[in-house]
Formats: sequence, structure tokens, C-alpha cells
Amino acid sequence: MTTNHGARSVFHDIYPPAEAEAMEARSISLMAISDWLEASGLKAHDAAHSLGVPEDRLHDIRAGKLSRFGAKELEALRARVGV
Repeated sequence: MTTNHGARSVFHDIYPPAEAEAMEARSISLMAISDWLEASGLKAHDAAHSLGVPEDRLHDIRAGKLSRFGAKELEALRARVGV
């Protein structure tokens, strides 16, 4: 995944700088996991097993529901699937 380090995300228009950086990092992690899900071709049950989450959490990931995931959880999910 590539990012444009020169561009600011919308989070910088809404939140204070430190919070915007944290939100942006969480967003990047969520997108990486979502991209992995799409590329994996796994069925929901198998993808959930690989991530170590219940199947209903896959919907949250695919829907990009950032507010439902903390930074530590997202980093753990990324580590489980190597993204």
C-alpha cells in the first residue's frame, strides 16, 4: 500500500494534530486489513479464523468502521496476517 506523505488526510481538518495522526494511522491499518481480506479470496469463516475474530467483525472491517477498532487491535490483526 502506498501513501502520499505530502497530502493531509481529512482527519487533519476535523481533529487536533495528535488525534488526527492517530486516526490516520488507524485508517491505514484498517485499509490494509480490508485489502488483505479482498485479496485473500477466503470465505468469511476462514478469514475470520485467520484474523482471530468473530465473523461479524469482518463486516466492520469491510465497511471501514474505524470507530469500532483501537490502534492496538488493528496492529494485532495486521500482524496476524502479515500486512
